[in-house]
Amino acid sequence: MTENLRSEKGKGTMMQTIMKNWKIEAGTVEQIYGTAWNVDHKYILKKYDDQIKLDQSVLIMETLKEQNVPVAGIIKTADGKKYSEIDSQFYLLTEKLEGSHPADIRATGLAYRIGEIIGQLHLAFQKCENDLQLRDNSMLAEMKGWIQEELEKDNWQ
Repeated sequence: MTENLRSEKGKGTMMQTIMKNWKIEAGTVEQIYGTAWNVDHKYILKKYDDQIKLDQSVLIMETLKEQNVPVAGIIKTADGKKYSEIDSQFYLLTEKLEGSHPADIRATGLAYRIGEIIGQLHLAFQKCENDLQLRDNSMLAEMKGWIQEELEKDNWQ
């Protein structure tokens, strides 16, 4: 679905107003989540209502990047800020990572590859756990909770 957010004053789209903070004239803008847009197939724009959560996301992205984990780089605004604030909403622009969702989650070797990636993330977070304030999540509780619910919705056996 292509997103065409109209500004309150009717002068262009809200997306054009937002993208001016990066001096980027948005051509194709496609909403990919409720708070995220694919911009010209080169960038991802994310909207945050909570500055504390945004600051935490920025810190995590920067910290993982320092650990050579492939995360999207943050595109700074034209005035050098990491994100933009418009009408009490915060916008973060990042590079769009290459790749796509797997067509078949049951593909041979995919579960093993996902395990490798989780292991790499675990090691990266261990190296920087003193720099980050993270919730203490139980992976087992997550697996028995929302992950299991999502798999059951897709009739995963």
